[in-house]
Amino acid sequence: MSVRQRIKEPLFAERLKQERLRLALTQQELTKLCAFGSNQISRYETGDREPTINGLFKLSDVLGVSADYLIGLTNDPHEHLTAIDLDPHERELLDIYRNEGWPGILRLGAEKMTK
Repeated sequence: MSVRQRIKEPLFAERLKQERLRLALTQQELTKLCAFGSNQISRYETGDREPTINGLFKLSDVLGVSADYLIGLTNDPHEHLTAIDLDPHERELLDIYRNEGWPGILRLGAEKMTK
């Protein structure tokens, strides 16, 4: 299964909310701890917005879980995947996500669909 098939926006939103509630934090409290703009956590949890890579790492740090877990690459909250765990297509997707974010993933998907 490719990274693209594993990363699901609703899964990120669900896991973010689940971890926030596990720590008994309100959306506003988590927003403040992460130094995000007002209502940002609400936007993430409803799927209206996606975090930048820096935002994802900040959330992961504050929540005490791996970024891989939040975006659905693993079901273990403390597991981090390594490049060895990924096939070449998955590494390409991850590199594009790290450099360009979701717009890059969408661009790559469109390119792959036209081939």
